[in-house]
Amino acid sequence: MLLTIRSHIGHRAIVSLSPRPTTLQLHINRTKSITPRHTNPIKPCAFSSPIADLAINPATAGVLSAILKPTLSIASLLMIVRIVMTWFPEIEGSKLPWSIAYKPTEPLLEATRRVVKPFNGLDVSPIVWVAVLSFVAEILTGPQGILSLLQRKGIY
Repeated sequence: MLLTIRSHIGHRAIVSLSPRPTTLQLHINRTKSITPRHTNPIKPCAFSSPIADLAINPATAGVLSAILKPTLSIASLLMIVRIVMTWFPEIEGSKLPWSIAYKPTEPLLEATRRVVKPFNGLDVSPIVWVAVLSFVAEILTGPQGILSLLQRKGIY
């Protein structure tokens, strides 16, 4: 299968996906287009990724960032409260004030518990979610996050 990738400034790469991907080498010629170096002739590719065609302008990135930052922060805070709740098994999650953290997070934690089993009686599923939410928040909305860069630089 051949995959054609075009950058926003006109550079082009053609990648061949084969059972032995190490046999394909790419090189950049003097016209700044990327061409593969192998013996088979290259045929045009009909494959196009919908993600590559997605463009987010700076205003949209700002709106997404303004929505995602507080949402991810609140979700992380709720998971931290759930971590504390696991230390005290006598806490009933259905009663106030604990139900504020229990009800929105329990469906995610229940599904995670099926994959990540409790370790020595300790429920680690909220810790997993704090890590995942922190990672996603940093990648998307952090100072060097994707949405922050799109918003500041106007790259799209």
